[in-house]
Amino acid sequence: MKTALNHVNFYALIFVFASCLCSCNLALTNGHLGASKDINDAKKREVFVCEYTSPTNPYRINDTLSIPVRSAWLEHQWRYKGLFSEKSQIEDNGYQLIVISDNKNLKGLYETWTIGLTSESYFRPAANDAMITDFETLPSDSVLTWKVQQGRYLSKSYSKNVIGKFELRKVN
Repeated sequence: MKTALNHVNFYALIFVFASCLCSCNLALTNGHLGASKDINDAKKREVFVCEYTSPTNPYRINDTLSIPVRSAWLEHQWRYKGLFSEKSQIEDNGYQLIVISDNKNLKGLYETWTIGLTSESYFRPAANDAMITDFETLPSDSVLTWKVQQGRYLSKSYSKNVIGKFELRKVN
């Protein structure tokens, strides 16, 4: 009886450990898209393209919304290359722009307000203090601008309530 109970406890412990490992993202799965945690990480992975900044900091969208931009950079889209790997495999095409801000000012992003009006060009939360958007091709303009809407209506069939704009400038 005691041996059977020990086996059950052992298997339960393995199940809990495996569940935590998967759900806590401790295992980086081979082939999954990744995003660098900061500019130095992007440079280390050799995916860094360029840095961006906001014209004012914090950037004011309207009377109630403002976003402090701690850092912003464009990088090649990339995938993890190997389990538990720090190595990355650059995608043939595609770029991602990551903006680090803070949890307080990004509260409500993609719930009560959204930067962007279409599913082809909008920011989504990437972490508590970060947001990310994608580009199919390398942006040619040195100034990138998005309209900011109330809500998260990305479908072209919905009317949008534009409440401001968000702008980033390429650092030379």
